[in-house]
Amino acid sequence: MKLFVWAGVLTDYTTEIVVVLANSERDAWEMIYEKDHTAWWVLQGQPTIEGGRDYGTTAHDNLPKEGYFPTAIRPEIITEPEAFIIWGGG
Repeated sequence: MKLFVWAGVLTDYTTEIVVVLANSERDAWEMIYEKDHTAWWVLQGQPTIEGGRDYGTTAHDNLPKEGYFPTAIRPEIITEPEAFIIWGGG
C-alpha cells in the first residue's frame, strides 16, 4: 500500500492536508470521493461538466480512466517512512 498526500490544499483561512492509504492513486481518488465529494471536486481542479445534478457528481460520472482530470492537484506518493509536520494558523 502507498500513502497519498495532498498538502497545502482545501484552503480557507489555513491550508489543509488530505491523506489516503490505498493500493493505487485511482483508489485514493475514489476513497476521497466517498468521504467528501466536495473535497474530491476541489482537488480535481473543479471540473465543470454541464448537464448533470451538480458539477462534482457529473464530473465523477465522466471521470477519465486514470481516475483524475488533467486539472487535478496530484498527490505526493509516499512509499518509505516519512514524518509530516503541518502548522496551522490564520
